Amino acid sequence: MLEPAAREALDAPPTDPPPSSMVVEQIRRALRGEDADFGDIPLPTGTPFQRAVWRATRGIPRGEIRTYLDLAALAGHPRAARAVGQAMRRNPQPIITPCHRVVGRNGLGGFAGESDGGPRVSIKKRLILIERGSLGVGAKALDPSTWTTNECRIRRLVGYSPEMVE
Repeated sequence: MLEPAAREALDAPPTDPPPSSMVVEQIRRALRGEDADFGDIPLPTGTPFQRAVWRATRGIPRGEIRTYLDLAALAGHPRAARAVGQAMRRNPQPIITPCHRVVGRNGLGGFAGESDGGPRVSIKKRLILIERGSLGVGAKALDPSTWTTNECRIRRLVGYSPEMVE
């Protein structure tokens, strides 16, 4: 759940967006697996429900995943997992609003408007691996006793093997 200060920042009236060069640099940092700060980028225009989902998505820590059902609860609509999937499908700011961190209960789910199994889903898988690799997953990859439930889910979903992070 988002801290009150983070929620207030996301609910604040729109401000001038940061210069595009700053946004590009933050996206580059994210794609290198580094921390990226997208806090100055306002949420895109959408329905109140979509904006609640996108706000909750921005609160998912780098390297972690949540299911559509988890995200529905975080957005204040615990029974709206399918609607969350549709909000993710309409997310106009992938990476900035990290929809790749949201997965289905039994699979990766879609990505960039394509259903699970579409060619763009491989991008989702790669983004998850980039984030996981940057957090030192390789160092403990061979010791399942160190895996959290979230890590086990990630490894199953992306078809993890130790060679993928070395």
